[in-house]
Amino acid sequence: MLLRYIFLFAAAHLFALGSLNAQACECTNCPQFMQDLFVGDFNINVQGATNPTLGQNGQGVCGVNVHFDHTAICDITITLTSPSGQTITLVGPIGQFCTNMGNTGTDWDVSFVPCGGGAMPDPGFTDQWHNNQNWGGNNNYTGSYYPFNGCLGNFTGPVNGNWTLTVTDGQANDVGNLFDYEIIFCDPSGINCVSCAADAGALLQADIEECPGSQNLILDLPPSYQSPAIPPPSAEYTYAYVISGNGGVILDFAATPDLSSLPSGNYTVCGLSYLTAHENLLPVINGILTVTQLTNQLNSNTPPFCGNISSNCVGITIFPVPPDVEESATICAPACYDFLGQFYCQTGDYPVDQMDASGCHYNAILHLTVNAPTFRSITETICSGTCSNNSNFPNTCNTGLYQVTLVNAAGCDSLLTLNLTVINIDAVIQPPPMITCAQPSVQLSGLGSTTGAGTTYLWTASNGGSISGANNMIDATATDPGNYRLVVCRTVAGASCCDTAMVTVSSSGSIPNTPVIIGDSLLCNGPNQQFSVNPDPNASAYTWQVVGGSILSGNGTDTIQVLWDSLQTSGSVCANATNACGPGGQRCLTVTISAIPVLAQISGDSMFCAGDTGYYAVPALSSAVVYSWTVPAGATILSGQDSTVLVVRWDTATSGNVCVQAVNECGAGPQRCFPVTVYAQPVANAGIDTAFCGISVNLAAASSVAGSTGLWTTISGPGSAIFSNDSIVNSMVSVDSNGVYLFQWMESNGICSDPDTVQIAFNAVPVGGIKQTTCDGTNQTYIISFPVTGGTAPFTIPGGSITNGIFISDPVPSGQAYSFSITDSNGCVSSAITGVFNCN
Repeated sequence: MLLRYIFLFAAAHLFALGSLNAQACECTNCPQFMQDLFVGDFNINVQGATNPTLGQNGQGVCGVNVHFDHTAICDITITLTSPSGQTITLVGPIGQFCTNMGNTGTDWDVSFVPCGGGAMPDPGFTDQWHNNQNWGGNNNYTGSYYPFNGCLGNFTGPVNGNWTLTVTDGQANDVGNLFDYEIIFCDPSGINCVSCAADAGALLQADIEECPGSQNLILDLPPSYQSPAIPPPSAEYTYAYVISGNGGVILDFAATPDLSSLPSGNYTVCGLSYLTAHENLLPVINGILTVTQLTNQLNSNTPPFCGNISSNCVGITIFPVPPDVEESATICAPACYDFLGQFYCQTGDYPVDQMDASGCHYNAILHLTVNAPTFRSITETICSGTCSNNSNFPNTCNTGLYQVTLVNAAGCDSLLTLNLTVINIDAVIQPPPMITCAQPSVQLSGLGSTTGAGTTYLWTASNGGSISGANNMIDATATDPGNYRLVVCRTVAGASCCDTAMVTVSSSGSIPNTPVIIGDSLLCNGPNQQFSVNPDPNASAYTWQVVGGSILSGNGTDTIQVLWDSLQTSGSVCANATNACGPGGQRCLTVTISAIPVLAQISGDSMFCAGDTGYYAVPALSSAVVYSWTVPAGATILSGQDSTVLVVRWDTATSGNVCVQAVNECGAGPQRCFPVTVYAQPVANAGIDTAFCGISVNLAAASSVAGSTGLWTTISGPGSAIFSNDSIVNSMVSVDSNGVYLFQWMESNGICSDPDTVQIAFNAVPVGGIKQTTCDGTNQTYIISFPVTGGTAPFTIPGGSITNGIFISDPVPSGQAYSFSITDSNGCVSSAITGVFNCN
């Protein structure tokens, strides 16, 4: 970076600053073209100030010189920001007030001075800058002004650091140039001014992916600059590259971005422009500093050196190197082994150069062993009807050659061949003749059986049979009826095979045995039943006799069908066998014949009131097993189901039938039913117990069942009641004393009734009369008499009061008529008592 020290001891912009030692710091990266809607910062870095604090010890900003032009002054503002962030607006404001259609050709090379004195504006303009003045076009201005907003003396804080001049074009359609600006400090002692023009531009190249060591990792990344930006002077600035790894940690500052020696991983390459004179100020690589941290330092008010990092960086991915592959395999010929897409069929080692999906090379080697298959044959002889005993040939049962593929000790195919021979042995007995009384023995012939070397024969007898003579020849002699068995065997190649035949020799030379009858002894009348005997080989026919039934079929054979159609309760089945020699002994089976049970009529009550309980019974049957009862809806069986006596509660007035049928092993007999009529239960309501005054009352009862009748009677009381009609619901009754009255409510059928009582108390009506009259001139006193039944309870007479039978009223003139009645404690009222007061 070009470091410029500008000492202005005398110039057109130097004015009374309080000291001729003022130091001017000038922008070195100017001029700058300001395109339409331009926003740009122009930095001056101040270092080494001996008097480092603004606003103290005479230190401050004593002036700012700015040289610019613009085609519309009303479009821009120019501000100055101190290292502490304080801002003064030198040029402003922005607004729609440009005169003469703009300021084309007008140049401003002006100064800004501290407020309070010293301003020397151009003729016709105000001391304080304002854009809304008639600046016009094609003019040159060189005056000095106070800032548009704020004062230079307002700056406080550090002198050292970045001072930023910001130009903002806030409206469209006009452009300009910033040629230069400079800051004049009141005390320039020790100040060094650096205007850093470093600009790394942007690295717009695409991100890169390569394998380790690739020559493509020696990168060519020239920076790009977007107009109006231009590269800084190459004579003063150096361009290098920042290479960073994980987390953006800086790995190297390199003149050429060469990553070919780096291991696999993710990297970033950013451009770095710096003042060549500051190369010794570049940070030491420490494994901690990141690109972001360095960028923030360079953009701070106190950058460590004059430098700039590119706005765009290039990402580099170096793929991991695949590990070498070493694989061992064993296969069986004639198969081949697929190794990385190539097939290998012989034992050996096979190295292969490989490339992974990322294009990176690695080494691979196959160690292959190829084993050969084996072959084996076996021979086996078996008997007909059996299968090979070798577990490798399950269900192999016929003569022939068979092969199966197995696995040998090396894991390869082993071809096993079986040569199987099946020995077929036949034992055949020709049908023998019957032993008769004239022919006591018969020839048993094994003609048709297997013959030849190694064949043996063996005859055996059972079930009464016997053999006369040799029993190891193909023929034999039978002397008794029974069962005969021939076993024919032959041994071939160590396998012994046999076959067996059976025959029965019958005889007519003796009478048959007494048979045993097979069949049920407990029967039902009507159905068919089968009876049989075990066949007797000595019998030619069977004779059957049945008592209590008839034979439907099978007579003469060993099985018959019998229909039991008689009314007998017992019977028998008898059988004997016969042949040419005569009949054998007879055997009988006694049977018991049952019929479907039939019950007698049901006995029980036929009429009920609802809610009553009825009892029903049938005579017990010896042949019955259970008794099944049914009742109509509205009735409940309380007990007796499955027995001969049933108890039923008639819950509702629903008539119907009580039915029963008997059931035994032959089935259910006919159903017997008993009709039952159920009447509604009347409910009597004679009224509520009460007391009355007088000697008669109208008694009323409530009805419950239509068509029913009622009857009133007296059930207690010393007197007698007189009813106007004791057979109607409402009846007038006159009595001379208290009593209890019964109302009997009767169903129209005369079966169901219900009583209810009501207790009536009759109170006598009080009777009053004058017993004595006393006239004292002021009151009239009367002594009153009343019935004994009234007791001594107080009476009331209107117009006065009674005490101990004496009535006292207000004065009444002699001859005054009176009328009153008496009410006793029962609420009974006397008839009217009338008279005339008579006092002389």
